[in-house]
Amino acid sequence: MNRISLLVKIMPGIICLIFSAACSTGQNIPFGMIEKSAVIKKGRIAILAANGLNDSVRVAEMLSERLAKEKSLTVIDQDSITRVIPGYPGMEFPDNNRVPDSLSPESRGQLMRFRQLLGADYMVLIWVYKSEARSGIFYTRSNAHFGAKLVAFPSCRVIGYSEFSKNDFSPFQSANDSLKNLYSVAVQEIVEHIGKYIK
Repeated sequence: MNRISLLVKIMPGIICLIFSAACSTGQNIPFGMIEKSAVIKKGRIAILAANGLNDSVRVAEMLSERLAKEKSLTVIDQDSITRVIPGYPGMEFPDNNRVPDSLSPESRGQLMRFRQLLGADYMVLIWVYKSEARSGIFYTRSNAHFGAKLVAFPSCRVIGYSEFSKNDFSPFQSANDSLKNLYSVAVQEIVEHIGKYIK
């Protein structure tokens, strides 16, 4: 085996070692309740993309599917939400999603209308405000940053919050698959933490 062939064979492993410190790193605020004594009661929950970005919709769909598999809450599927709410997905909530308990009067009014249409006891708002993936010869480097807020009814107040910011280094993966990996990790974390608060 000549040197070039050997280099080609071992290069992916070398790259992984070089970039291992950057793999799956970043700020991650696990889902938690704003009020320590708050709990999530069994009921109906809807996951909404809080802006019209494709990645927000993608994460909302993934979270809906994962929560539905847990069967601890009755999840209103995305098709039902699209049929019932005019213009969804596509609307945007004007809130500062990085402030855990913020919810503007406009958003409260909108969510109360949605609650009447969906019959939801809870809603999770998803904002993806940064995501990108760049492919190299042997790897794809991706990063994503998004937040999630859990809103309880009939009070229409934010009771839970999560923020996710991570990088991923994936050998031999497409940009789409690399971002999907990041979102999958984040969604699973949210599902697991929500499960801890369901009573």
